[in-house]
Amino acid sequence: MSNFSKTARRTVVAVLLAAAASTAISVSVSASDGYNRVVEVINNTGMALEYLHASNKGRNDWGHDHLGSYVLHPGQSMAIDFNDYSGYCKFDLRATFENGATSERYNVNVCSEYSVTFR
Repeated sequence: MSNFSKTARRTVVAVLLAAAASTAISVSVSASDGYNRVVEVINNTGMALEYLHASNKGRNDWGHDHLGSYVLHPGQSMAIDFNDYSGYCKFDLRATFENGATSERYNVNVCSEYSVTFR
């Protein structure tokens, strides 16, 4: 066998192994349990909702702010993806309004609820 064919064969094998590894990684990262965790958050209060923290039932803190730089003014809503890749469906939500008041919802099943309204 010539050096070219050995080199070509090694290259083909390396490319195939890299493709297989890449596919395996993509499948494991994008593998889903089939649940949609996107929930419409509705602000039906008279104040702007400035922060929305969510904590899956396995956490002991409120987690990050899901609104980021957005503010939900009275009557506005926003679709929020609560998928934190933990596998949890039940979350506690904490809304903080412009005057510092908070409103909390506990045990919200983000896998089956389509919306959460703060009143």
